[in-house]
Order: sequence, then structure tokens, then C-alpha cells
Amino acid sequence: MAQAMRSHAGKGSHRRRGARSKIRAAARALERTYAAIRRDGTTARLGGDMMQFDEFNALVGGDRRYAEDERYRV
Repeated sequence: MAQAMRSHAGKGSHRRRGARSKIRAAARALERTYAAIRRDGTTARLGGDMMQFDEFNALVGGDRRYAEDERYRV
């Protein structure tokens, strides 16, 4: 058994655990958000727990995508 545990503790295993932790944290945030929407019909009470739209756009490169849309508009 100890051998099996050592083989899983190899290089890179902590990165996989870190990725899983992030996914689980995101899932919990989604769960709270959907619960608020079901309960209140809005996310207004979540307030500071939510990323602002401009902040989200900066994170995902929204401005760049909007600029590309404009560039290729017919």
C-alpha cells in the first residue's frame, strides 16, 4: 500500500490536485449563484461575491473579441 501511495505522489500530482480544487471551488460558486437565482430571481444579493462585468471582460479578452467583431462586420 505504501508503494502505491508513493507512486501517486510523484512529480506533477500536486498540480492535478490544485486543478481539481479550483474546479470544486468554481462548482461551489455556481451552486451558490444558481441557488440565489432560484430563491430571489436575481443575483443582486450576491453583491461583492461576483466579478464585475468589466473585470470579467478583461479576464476573458472580451474587448479584443468585440474589436474583432467590428473589424469583420459586414
